[in-house]
Amino acid sequence: MTLGKRIKECRLKCGYTQSQMASKLSMTEANFSSYERDKSQPPSEKLNQMSSILGVSADYLLGKTNDPRTGEKDSKKLIEMIEILSITNDMMAEFIQSRGLTPEFQKFVEQWKAHENVQEANQWNNSY
Repeated sequence: MTLGKRIKECRLKCGYTQSQMASKLSMTEANFSSYERDKSQPPSEKLNQMSSILGVSADYLLGKTNDPRTGEKDSKKLIEMIEILSITNDMMAEFIQSRGLTPEFQKFVEQWKAHENVQEANQWNNSY
């Protein structure tokens, strides 16, 4: 299935019109329609926005996977990677956005990190 067909299929499943999607993406309806008709391809920023609005991964829209989920199944690996790399929240936000993960997932990771920091501090305090 082409990118355009996947975009259209997901849009219809979500109950959005082309006009509503165009509005959400700050573009004209004609521009959005050209994506669904495979006349043009959205830039990566718009593709990520679409995947977030439609609740699917950018990889699904691109046809790289047949699994439309947004990547939450890989949350444990991502959390481990964030912890290992000790990246900042800004870097984490950019990474999550580039992977098409939801803002809700970013909040989950931030809450998890805060929880882990509290546990680590409690363990440190208990050891002295």
